[in-house]
Amino acid sequence: MGRTTTLVGIAAATALVLGGCASAPTPGGPGTGSASVARVTCEYTVTGGPARPVDPPNGEQVPASGTATVTLSMGAGTITVTLDRSAAPCAVHSFESLAEQGYYTGSGCHRLTTAGLFVLQCGDPGGTGKGTSGYGLSPETGSPLVSCSDGDRTECGYPAGTVALADPEHDGGQFFMTYADSTISGDHPVLGTVDEAGRQVLSQIAEKGFAQGASPSPAADTTLRRVTLG
Repeated sequence: MGRTTTLVGIAAATALVLGGCASAPTPGGPGTGSASVARVTCEYTVTGGPARPVDPPNGEQVPASGTATVTLSMGAGTITVTLDRSAAPCAVHSFESLAEQGYYTGSGCHRLTTAGLFVLQCGDPGGTGKGTSGYGLSPETGSPLVSCSDGDRTECGYPAGTVALADPEHDGGQFFMTYADSTISGDHPVLGTVDEAGRQVLSQIAEKGFAQGASPSPAADTTLRRVTLG
């Protein structure tokens, strides 16, 4: 039986323990493209067969500063995400690599939650929640967006518009977007934030609720027709 990647709200249960970088940032140097860009080495560990043929990213000289933009063109609307490399460089690098390889294109968001946890979860090409990228990564939990109420990071606030990996220890692919402030464990590496127009699209998806007889799949068309970097 395959593993289903599922986020769990604090009110219901403890969320999955998750995953980032294998080394501290080092300044850029000859051959890195820019002397001002911090770089890290990332470890991507094979966890099984990918849901769609892809290669794990090259973990050498991964940028650890600056931002990038990705546009998610869905049937329900367009969501623009600003990726923050400084908060989770290895997770962002994984996301960019999968997008470039076409891993997300044509897939839909398989899970909508509307009580206690307010997220749209995407990134499984098979649409079941069990499909993975075939590799995982180690912890990156330093995003300033996440505010935790305890030292164990079991109750942490993720503001509306946050984009984070769902279960990076086992899968570098599935991600979620919050359409309202949500309390989850602090172990989900934050990829970045959704723009205001994208937040409205997320809210509209949530308002349409679940597909008839197919909860927790959303009723809205969340097929990722195009995933564009830059």
